[in-house]
Amino acid sequence: MNTELNHKAGLESEAFRHMAHEPGYRKLNALSEQAEDMLHKGNYNGVSRMLRIYHESETVVAEIARLIQKSDLCRTPRQAAESDVRELYGRLAETRLAEQGRKGQAEMAPEQADRVNVLIAMHTFMLSHHVQRHPECGIVPPDNNDVKEAVRVLDADTRASERAFSGLYHFLMEGSQPSMYALLRYDMADDYRLHNLLDSGFVDSAALEREYGKLPDFLELDARLTRKAEKALESLCKCPPVPYLEKLNEELEKLERLAHSPDNIDAPFINRDFLAKYGIDRSSPVEERTRQVETAYRKLDARFVRMTGRRPYADDLFGTVKPKAEIKEAGTDKPERQKPKGRRMGF
Repeated sequence: MNTELNHKAGLESEAFRHMAHEPGYRKLNALSEQAEDMLHKGNYNGVSRMLRIYHESETVVAEIARLIQKSDLCRTPRQAAESDVRELYGRLAETRLAEQGRKGQAEMAPEQADRVNVLIAMHTFMLSHHVQRHPECGIVPPDNNDVKEAVRVLDADTRASERAFSGLYHFLMEGSQPSMYALLRYDMADDYRLHNLLDSGFVDSAALEREYGKLPDFLELDARLTRKAEKALESLCKCPPVPYLEKLNEELEKLERLAHSPDNIDAPFINRDFLAKYGIDRSSPVEERTRQVETAYRKLDARFVRMTGRRPYADDLFGTVKPKAEIKEAGTDKPERQKPKGRRMGF
């Protein structure tokens, strides 16, 4: 009986303490407007002071966290490393709401991580990359375990994943720049920076070689970036949008035409970018090139099976296809042209 009374008294005390730290509607609205104005003007120290005063208030902290998320203060590692931004996120991490999230995270499903801890995770992630790239900055790097936990939280956060997916999708379909988070998370940042520098034409090759070592061929670099982006996008979405699948299907059909007719390597529809992406060397002997085409087709075909659930086509194609060179060697004077099957994916 005493245990139950003590438990009830404890709950009532906690509820009273909670209410004592929560402002009314008008006060909360005024604080929200004040914090939004300070964030808009870049007065992050002012927001830090507000968090210090109201660190016990869950509603105030949650509202400030919403506004910080809206302001997107950690778009780049450099922004995350600014002293007033580090102070702001440090104050956010010390709030009662953040502490509750950390204590409950072991029992919570990863996707239920609250906004406060997602924000802290993004700052930890970005700051760790800044310190890695600029060890001379003097900033103490985040603990490795904290960085791993930050990556887990961000991977589980729907909003972060959707933004990364959207950036990767538009990069692949339109050539627009992904977010810095997506570039860093999927190991594309250095390649993307070097790609842009080489593409601009106004570069100091000697300086770049000191930083990167031997510079890669531009087409190979472009192909590597594309492959990384596709791998990342497909890891974020089990079945990507139809335009993306149609684009890949066109490339699958090109590979099929090359399998049927290796001489098509010089056809107008086969460009250098396509060959670099799929590891096909135009100068290789026809037998080697045929193996390269088959390898590329099988890998892309397997991706379609995984993304769409259709049956694989590779065994059918390479179990029956005979390149023109083999038909001529068999003694046929006028071999009949084998037309690509042109299978559609049934999206």
